[in-house]
Amino acid sequence: MPVIKKVESGKLLCLEGLGGDEDVQAARSQLLTYVNEKRISVSGEPFTLYYDDPDQLDFNQAHFGVALALAGETFGDGEIVVVTQTVMKVASAGHSGDRQALGATLKDLQQWAREHQFKPQGALRLYYRPAGPDQSGGWLDRVAELQLPVVKTA
Repeated sequence: MPVIKKVESGKLLCLEGLGGDEDVQAARSQLLTYVNEKRISVSGEPFTLYYDDPDQLDFNQAHFGVALALAGETFGDGEIVVVTQTVMKVASAGHSGDRQALGATLKDLQQWAREHQFKPQGALRLYYRPAGPDQSGGWLDRVAELQLPVVKTA
């Protein structure tokens, strides 16, 4: 069941790219290498921003950014930039299992947002969380959270 969450303001270290999963993974690796080499203080795990219109988003060929929340101060370097995020509300939904079904989860999240009088505003965020037990007592291999920035329409 989707929920509305508040995302706090802060600075993000970000690397943009185009493509699918392999390109996202390569960008994530490049960003993490940069953070480790420069000894940059970060908070949390990397997440992916998808800049394409959610109605047109194709996870296999997307304009994306891999980001990390900064815990300290730093400057970007070439492709890796520091961006400021403002406080925002997001409609959030969990997704487990097959990556190919992310599109369906996104559509369900968009529908829920519309039904609750919210409209998308900003880049979709995709977080992968540590796996845990599923409802049948087995273990999930991939757990994701989609966060769609929204504003109230009424």
